[in-house]
Amino acid sequence: MGGRGSSSCSSRGDRTSDYRDREVKPYRGPPMTLESAAAAHLRLVVWCKACKHQSELDPAEQARWYGPETPVLEWRGRLVCSQCGSRSVDVVVTGTRR
Repeated sequence: MGGRGSSSCSSRGDRTSDYRDREVKPYRGPPMTLESAAAAHLRLVVWCKACKHQSELDPAEQARWYGPETPVLEWRGRLVCSQCGSRSVDVVVTGTRR
């Protein structure tokens, strides 16, 4: 029978490289809202690009302040750093817990 090198099956490494070569389609659905972020128990990690201040904001509380249907990207444009007053902020939406 066949020895180690005679198998016609591809190795796991070959399947993995095939997966990486696939084109990923961009998301084309509705934008994430503060309400949907809260319902999904996601975290909103916000930081100031100017002074590096960082904060984690509760999506449910933000939905009460800005409206539940507010898209997260639109909400980001309204933020102001509480430390230095800069509007140059960035946001990461994540589902992982600390």
